[in-house]
Amino acid sequence: MAFLLLQSKKLVKNVPSSISSSLELLYTLLPDVNVVQSSPCFGDDFLSLLLAPVSIDIKKALFSIGNDKAPGPDGFSSLFWNAGFKKSSSPLWKSILFLKDQLVQECEGHSQVISMMQNWQNNANSYTANAFEHLRPKGTPVSWRKIVWEHWSLPRCNFVLWLALLGKLKTKDRLAYAQLDTCCVFCSQTDESHAHLFFACTWISTLWGKIKSWLRLNRHMNSLCSAVRGLKAGEKSLETRMPRLSLGLVVYLIWKERNMRIFEHTATSVDLLFRQFQITFYTILYFHDKNPYAFNVYD
Repeated sequence: MAFLLLQSKKLVKNVPSSISSSLELLYTLLPDVNVVQSSPCFGDDFLSLLLAPVSIDIKKALFSIGNDKAPGPDGFSSLFWNAGFKKSSSPLWKSILFLKDQLVQECEGHSQVISMMQNWQNNANSYTANAFEHLRPKGTPVSWRKIVWEHWSLPRCNFVLWLALLGKLKTKDRLAYAQLDTCCVFCSQTDESHAHLFFACTWISTLWGKIKSWLRLNRHMNSLCSAVRGLKAGEKSLETRMPRLSLGLVVYLIWKERNMRIFEHTATSVDLLFRQFQITFYTILYFHDKNPYAFNVYD
C-alpha cells in the first residue's frame, strides 16, 4: 500500500495540470503515507509474488484437490458437511446424514456443532452417553413411570404393563383390518379392547376380586389409569412395593392367558390363574434381593 501511494505521488508531478489537480484531490483523500509506512506492510518482493501470473499447472493442481482433502479448522473436509445420499443409500447412512443436518440447523453453523461435540468429549459422562442424551427424542415425563418400572418386578411384567397403559397392546379392536373375530376370549360377550380386557370383562373382574381380597385392597378400580393413580411411586417400603408388583404381574398374567387361549387353544380357570399369581408373587418377593433374572417363574 505504501509503495502504491508513493508511486501515485510521483505520478502527480509528471502529468498535465488538468489531470494533476484531479490526482492531487484524490491524493488528499487517501490515508497519510507516513501513517501507512509506520504500520506493518508488504515489501516489494512480496508484492511481486502476489502480482505474478498463476501458471496453468498450479490452477489445475488447486482445482484437482478432492473434496475429501484439505480439512478446515474444524478438522472436517467439505465432503463431510456437503455430503448427501441417494435413493440406493443404506438406512444407516441416511440416518447419519439426517442427524448431521439436524445438528447444523440446531446449532446454526458447523463451528458450533464442533464446539458442542468437543463439550461432549470433555464432559464427565462418556461421549456416547452425552450424544445419546442430546439426540434422543424427549417426551413429557409421566407420573406413573416409577410405578411401571418397579425394580422388584420382572422386566416382562413391566414391559406389558407399559404397553397396556399406552394402549399399544395388539388387542382385537386394533387388528380389525385383519378381519378377525373381535369377541373377547374370556366372556364371549363383547368386543375385545384394552378397557374391556383388563377390567370390564366379567371373567377378569372375578380374578381382580380374588387378588384384591387377598392383598386387602379396598379401592375401587375400573381402569388401569385408576389403578395406577392409587399407587405410591418411589417409596421403597414393602407395603408400597407389593401393590406395584402385583399390578404388573396380574396384567402380564391376563395378557399371557389371553394369548394362550387364542394361539394354543388352552384355557386356565380363574382359581388356577389366581393360584399362579400367588406362587409367582411369593417367588419374586423371596428372590428380589438375589437375582430375579436368573430363573423363569412362569415355567
